[in-house]
Order: sequence, then structure tokens, then C-alpha cells
Amino acid sequence: MLATLQSSLSSISNELNNALTPILLDAEILESLPELKEHLKITERIGSSVRIARSILRPFLLSVDHLSPRTEQLDPHKLILGYAEEIKKQHPKGIRYEFQIADHLHGVLEADSALIHTMLDHMVQNAIEAMAEGGVLLIRARSTIVESDTEAYDSLQLKPGTYLHITIADEGHGIENENRERIFEPFYTEKNDTHRGLGLTETLTIVRNYDGAIKHGPRSGGGTEFEVYLPLKLQGKAEVMEETTKISPSSKKTILFVDDEENIKRSVEILLGNRGYKVIFASNGAEGLAVFKQYQAEIGLVITDVVMPVMDGKTLVESIRAMSPSTKIIFCTGIEMKHPSRK
Repeated sequence: MLATLQSSLSSISNELNNALTPILLDAEILESLPELKEHLKITERIGSSVRIARSILRPFLLSVDHLSPRTEQLDPHKLILGYAEEIKKQHPKGIRYEFQIADHLHGVLEADSALIHTMLDHMVQNAIEAMAEGGVLLIRARSTIVESDTEAYDSLQLKPGTYLHITIADEGHGIENENRERIFEPFYTEKNDTHRGLGLTETLTIVRNYDGAIKHGPRSGGGTEFEVYLPLKLQGKAEVMEETTKISPSSKKTILFVDDEENIKRSVEILLGNRGYKVIFASNGAEGLAVFKQYQAEIGLVITDVVMPVMDGKTLVESIRAMSPSTKIIFCTGIEMKHPSRK
């Protein structure tokens, strides 16, 4: 029953996201028109509302097995320090930050930096809201070795290896025992009606997508402590990539856009056309592959959806990679614009 419900929610979320995407794209087109500058606040409000709606859908989109998030080679120490510097600029009333970040976090984190930031944001915001009267918010990061005889191996069912171990702890009122099993449920919240109850749901989904684990419990002295384990790879050198691939002018100004949603294609044609690009469209992976073979010499970038009839985006990308390994490709999913996996 639960699996059926999750599948239904994922399908509905995907359809709603497809309906919202052209609205967001059209709002961006309107914002760029000089004659509508006086109405800029209206279009900005449209865009903002759509982004909020998509953020509500994101946990369900991430939970679909075939929509796995993109992967970057991240330096965990640089990532956590960068996040710490960002939140230092925020000054929630009565909250004092305490950082315990190890000097050396050994290994490479294969994850999406944007999603890791989202995960941290949710846990930090949850901790802040738990301390209505103020207190200390602890953020700790270290590398931990999990072996077959360690507690994390047994209780969290982690594989042996090295992990980025992040702790977020607050001095709030804590979580009632009867509610501890429910805090990751979609839409569950102990707070007021203005909260959607999706932050920790999305946090859990992100952690699991990267083969990690999360646990929570009472903090010594009062409050709640969340611990996240994300696997680190010891070989290789971390190379932080940009969060998204930016479309920039090049000698090849033709883009192949593959998607089965007509409204999205119409919006993309206007948006990219206004920036001087020629866009060739295909409605599924098989059609996209045929178009790529015909116009390979002209195409500088391929943008493709993941879930499509006849041939999906993953199969299309594998086929194009076999023909032209250097071709730039962007997966465009309900989650965000992202790189396909790089090997």
C-alpha cells in the first residue's frame, strides 16, 4: 500500500512539475522584455510562486528511482567550511553558532553540492526553530571510519568505509518519544500551520540517494542531535565543479532539446532563441538520437529530459556518449538541470 501511494505521488508530482516548468520559463521570458519592465514585480512574483511549488514537489521527484541526483567530485572540507561561512552571515534572534570542523576531512564526496546545501539548510533551520528562546547551534564535521564491529555499521546498516560525519545539534525542547518515528514523514510537523513538514523528508531522501544514513536522538544536556553519514572515496583528487552547466556562446550555437512536453519545448524555443541559439527539437530519445546523427557536426549541446516514451534520456545519453564522448550534455529533470554521470 505504501509503495503504491509513493508511486502515485511521484507520478502526480512529475506531471505537476511538467505543468509548472513552462510557466516558470515564460515568466523568465517576460522579465527580459523591455516593454514589460514596469510589470517586473508581477513576473518576479509568478516565478517565485512556481519555485515554491516545485520545492514542495522535489522530495517526491527525488524519491523516484530513475531520477537520481547528479554527482560532482567535492572536497568535503571546502564544502563544509563554505557552508559555515554562508550561515555566519545570518543572525537568527538568540542563536549562537558553534563550529567544530576537523582540519582534515579525508576523501572525496561524490554528491551534488546544491543538494548537500539543501540538506544542511533543512537541518539547521529545524534546529533554529526548535530553539524559540535561543541557544547554541552546533555544527560538527569530521571523517569517520565505519568497520564491521562499529555501532554505525550495525544500527545504520552502513557499508564499511570512510564517511563524512556531520552533526547538527540544538538546545531546544527536544522531540517527544512518540513522535520520533514520524519526523521524516511527508507533511508531518510539530510546528504551526505555516510549515509544510517536508524539510526532513527531503533531507532523508537526499542522504539515502547518496548511500548515506541519518539518525537522531536526544542531546546530552537537552535538545536534539542529528547525525548524517555520507560515504567518502579516498582515491582521486577532489575537483569542485560549477553547480550547473552554464550555456555560453561557442562556435556551435545549435542546441538539441529532447522532451515530450510540447509546452516546455515552445517556451524553450523562445527563451534560447532570444539568446541567439538555434534549437532543434525531438520528442523522445529515439527521435533525439536520429536528429543527433544527422546534425552532429552542428550541435554544440544536448539538453534532454530523463523520463520519455520510446527511449529514455539515460539510454539516449549513453548512445550519444558512444558516438561523441566530448559532446556536452545536460539532463533536465524535475529535480534541476544537471550533468549526466561522468566516467
